[in-house]
Amino acid sequence: MPKAKKVITDLQKQILSIRRETEEKYADKAATEEKINRLSFTLSLYQAEKSLDEDIQEKITGLKGRITELEAHARKLPRAIRKLEAQHRKLRSSERSPQ
Repeated sequence: MPKAKKVITDLQKQILSIRRETEEKYADKAATEEKINRLSFTLSLYQAEKSLDEDIQEKITGLKGRITELEAHARKLPRAIRKLEAQHRKLRSSERSPQ
């Protein structure tokens, strides 16, 4: 007797898509935090230099700008994650409710 194929509904596809997107956001958040930590460490090394010539000053300014950009990006991620998790909960509850 052939095995019955499991059919994935559109709702289940949406749930899987949201779950995948949420995982990507968590990974993005972790990667962004790691970049911030590395750049902050590099920045502290440059600032510890005894001779702050023009080249080092430019690097410090560039690093500060990049860190600021990454921090702004990192601040947006928790809200995006919460939004995706809310969508996931909503879809899961509609999946369970009888229609």
